[in-house]
Amino acid sequence: MSLKEFGKTQWNDEPKSGDLPIPKKLQSTYGNIGRSAEHTSLFFCVYIFCTPMSIGVLFLRKKRKGECDMTTWNLQGTKQHVFICNGSSCMRKGGEETTQAIRNEITNLNLDSLIHTTRTRCNGRCKDAPVAIVYPDGIWYKNVTPEVGTTIVRRHLAEGHCLQEHAIYQYSEEGFIQPEGSECIEGIQKAVKEKV
Repeated sequence: MSLKEFGKTQWNDEPKSGDLPIPKKLQSTYGNIGRSAEHTSLFFCVYIFCTPMSIGVLFLRKKRKGECDMTTWNLQGTKQHVFICNGSSCMRKGGEETTQAIRNEITNLNLDSLIHTTRTRCNGRCKDAPVAIVYPDGIWYKNVTPEVGTTIVRRHLAEGHCLQEHAIYQYSEEGFIQPEGSECIEGIQKAVKEKV
């Protein structure tokens, strides 16, 4: 079943207690899917994608014997979080290679316990692709090639020096601002919604 078909299916409106609602087409094949393996003999892993603007189910697949439901990292002691855009524009411009380069450099420098990385979907700066965002500093980087990614890890994450030539936004008390000398596309102004 494709995602397009998945979105158009009718949902099981009356699941049994403890069951997750599933499309009728899947229910007819697999029965109700329980919240844990105790509720059903067939259990599915639900993969979820998250961006700052949306959350949704990406796909379902049968859980393999002995497989953990999802990865849950202990982030206690983590000092920085890097969001690496894996949206379609970023991926076309080397987002996968950039993701791997950043993660490998973090491992090479033994910084895994201090820096957490997350792949995201589109962050809305496609003309600057690939994009990486470093928190808690709130620095957005553009054109992050694998080489730039490893430099971000070494200079920004390990030593605390922002790469001004690649920074497109930094967080301040006024919100996100473009650093002085930043050569980035301004972009489309977000509409201000009126309160009703």
